[in-house]
Amino acid sequence: MSGKTLIPVVSIFLLTLAAYLLSMPRLITLEDAGLFQMICHGGGIGHPPGYPLFVLGCQAFVGLPFFAADVFAGNLLSALFASLTCVVVFLVARRLNLTATSAAVAAAGYGLSATFWSQAIIIEVYSLAALMFSICLFFALRFQQTGRSTDLYLLGFFYGLALSNHWPIQGLATPALLLVLQPAWRSLIEKLRSPLVLSGILISLIAGLTPYLSLFQAQPRFAVYGGVDSLSEFFRYLSRAAYNDHSAIAGWQDKGLYQAWILRQSALEFSFWLLPLVLLGCFSSFRVLGRANALALVLLYLGATTLLILLLGFEFNSFRQAIFRPYPIVAYLALAIWLALGTAAATRFLHNWVQARWIRILVPAMVVTVAGISNLPVNYRADALLADSYGRQVLGMLPPDSILFVEGDNGVGPVGYLHHVEGIRPDIELRSWNNLVFANRLTEPEASDRQQDSARKAFIAQTERPVFSNSRHQDPVLHRGLVYQYGGTGAGCDGSSHDFAYLLLLLETTQALTDQHEREMLLGILLDLSRQHMMLTLSGQPLPDEEVQMLTSLQQTFAGKLGSLEILMRLVNVSGDKAPEGTQMREKRSLEALAEGAVRMLPGDVSPEVHSVLEEYRGRIALMDPADPRAAVEHFARALELYPSAAGRHFCQIQRALMKAGADNGEQMQLIQAHTPGTPCDE
Repeated sequence: MSGKTLIPVVSIFLLTLAAYLLSMPRLITLEDAGLFQMICHGGGIGHPPGYPLFVLGCQAFVGLPFFAADVFAGNLLSALFASLTCVVVFLVARRLNLTATSAAVAAAGYGLSATFWSQAIIIEVYSLAALMFSICLFFALRFQQTGRSTDLYLLGFFYGLALSNHWPIQGLATPALLLVLQPAWRSLIEKLRSPLVLSGILISLIAGLTPYLSLFQAQPRFAVYGGVDSLSEFFRYLSRAAYNDHSAIAGWQDKGLYQAWILRQSALEFSFWLLPLVLLGCFSSFRVLGRANALALVLLYLGATTLLILLLGFEFNSFRQAIFRPYPIVAYLALAIWLALGTAAATRFLHNWVQARWIRILVPAMVVTVAGISNLPVNYRADALLADSYGRQVLGMLPPDSILFVEGDNGVGPVGYLHHVEGIRPDIELRSWNNLVFANRLTEPEASDRQQDSARKAFIAQTERPVFSNSRHQDPVLHRGLVYQYGGTGAGCDGSSHDFAYLLLLLETTQALTDQHEREMLLGILLDLSRQHMMLTLSGQPLPDEEVQMLTSLQQTFAGKLGSLEILMRLVNVSGDKAPEGTQMREKRSLEALAEGAVRMLPGDVSPEVHSVLEEYRGRIALMDPADPRAAVEHFARALELYPSAAGRHFCQIQRALMKAGADNGEQMQLIQAHTPGTPCDE
């Protein structure tokens, strides 16, 4: 590498790494962070398809003697992979005959783009996926230009490594690699006809796939579905057979909404102000790069965006958007190249107009600066504390020698990391409700729901230790806000979670959270706390002033209103009969005021399912005396429109309620039946 190349390469590496270190979380976060931290620190297998390349590298890296048992080493590894990716992008751009300045714009722009930056600062597999693909692209371009067998060997090896990390992303990007090789197809065919060269390529590819051998572990400490000791279990992991990427109610409308959403995300990757440069670069790429390379970039973009959307069957909601968001990380490399080409074209135009040499430096520098400044606010996560605070609060409120069942990424990840990696509360026994991740399973993860439920009930009944769960499943339970204690009833509160609750209220009222996973978690916790305090209020027992004030504070939020409504609606007779005396809080006007307040505070990113529940409550309230069946039908129809899968669950109770309200065989029933055609009802 020449000195002229070394200076920009080192500069890009240090610039991006500094940005990542500045914005990197200091505490555990959500998504898969807790799981990967446990696996990297304690050994095990990543969730399907296993990501063995990342896991092996992470385990070796965090095991270095100068790293503490915390989140820093794992997050740093992602940042190092990301900065190295930016270096390779620079080299790729130079292979595409971009100037050093334009190549630097592509590399730094990619490094500071919204999605890439978000994955560079947390322990995740996506920055390594981008690195592996970029290396493959580099060697494909070099073979296109030189025709050397060595480049095919290296391409085969790194392609195997890429598959060993994240084969779905690499697979979606493969058509772009093939198109890059197309101009050299005669040379490629000639090489492949040579048994020696073909054997070398296959050996290199197989060598790159060898990390998958690490999945064969009979008793890993941490693994979502347990050990792998047979080929059938290996292919089950590799194929992601346990995952269902299709929702029963998702259809082509959802795919269309996702396509519109991904176009909007693409427009905002660098900044909306830079979108014209990206579009300009896309058009000019066919003139500057040649048809094959220009089309390869188009295929690269479409592979993990449009094609992936067609393959998946997600419902269109904020939670699924958060899951989908990092998938196109490799596709956005095409946007970075287009940004660089557009910047170069704009720079030439301005230089010809102004006739000043400083334009050639100022415009590219401004482009990179705009991208960085635009994406820093959403990616600055150095103060992220929700997941860590939640995990510490849950562990801290348990009595000595307890058993805690955790469920879901928000429970297993943060609580599992704090307990198993940082060693918090070694006296408790941590278990997975669904028999996932942890080795102390009550039954196999593949067991039926009935078998798992039977095993849990038997275990809880036999143990003399206090048993808790972070989710409610079985009765009787004592609702303590963040956890449920088995063997009790009603709700209890010792005040230990008040400081945490006020922290949550501060995060909610100030709209401080930008990460969608954290916003979903915040909504869920506030709902739980609101349910708990409403149950305490309705218990009839004298409450301390601080508990009354806590409910008042919670009800200033959307989650507080919805959680309170949920508890109150359990006590309301939906037939429209007059509510019992002494239950003023459940009178229709009070409930209407609470529901209308929730509607006014409805977050823009709330899921259709949650919105559907609110509309259902409004419909049930409308049926209370004096009943308004038409209004009820409108709310129920809206609920079913928002979340059609609720039809089978709610239709029969809605029909019975409307009939009792005097709406049987009338216009109202025809309206509700029009929204639920073919739904059976026994009564």
